[in-house]
Amino acid sequence: MGQMDERMKNMQTLHDRMMSATTPEERQRVMDEQRKEMQGSMGMMNQMMQGGATTGGMGAGMMGRQGKPADAGAQMQMMQKRMDMMQMMMQTMMDQQAMMAGPRSLDGAPRK
Repeated sequence: MGQMDERMKNMQTLHDRMMSATTPEERQRVMDEQRKEMQGSMGMMNQMMQGGATTGGMGAGMMGRQGKPADAGAQMQMMQKRMDMMQMMMQTMMDQQAMMAGPRSLDGAPRK
């Protein structure tokens, strides 16, 4: 779960940097970093859901260390974190798209 928290923090930091970027070049660099971070996050989530490595904990996915289902509370917490991460990725992609669309604000209203 610590890895997910760290990735969420990184994605939020990158999102803030993208929103405050002042040049197209800076914005593009941050978007490239965001893409790499999201790809890493998706790989981590896929590993979690598939059972991943035999290291237990995060790499064992939804199964406990001896192959038994993990605690229901832990499963719910992991799924909530996964959903939060997916929501953040979707918001990031929507904001990137809005920035690339041209001289409009992120709420879609034309700038004056």
